Amino acid sequence: MQPKLAISFQQRGLPGLLCIFLGIGLCFVFRNSSAWSGDVKQPMYWFAQLLAAGGANLLGSYVWQKPWSAMKNELAASATLVGTMILL
Repeated sequence: MQPKLAISFQQRGLPGLLCIFLGIGLCFVFRNSSAWSGDVKQPMYWFAQLLAAGGANLLGSYVWQKPWSAMKNELAASATLVGTMILL
């Protein structure tokens, strides 16, 4: 008999995967050729990176079965990564 998971796939796993794929897709769209103006394209590219990193945190919390309160180091590392990518 398998133990019941504390965090369900529908609660964090599936939204995490969707955010990752949507963020990566938007990164490709806004980084390459896009008809959007440069004023709009750059913030949307940052948003896409943030979306993908947030999805990775959602998926990681499902895989490790950890609540948000136990993932302070992972969340801080993701925020630092996204901040660094935005500044570059």
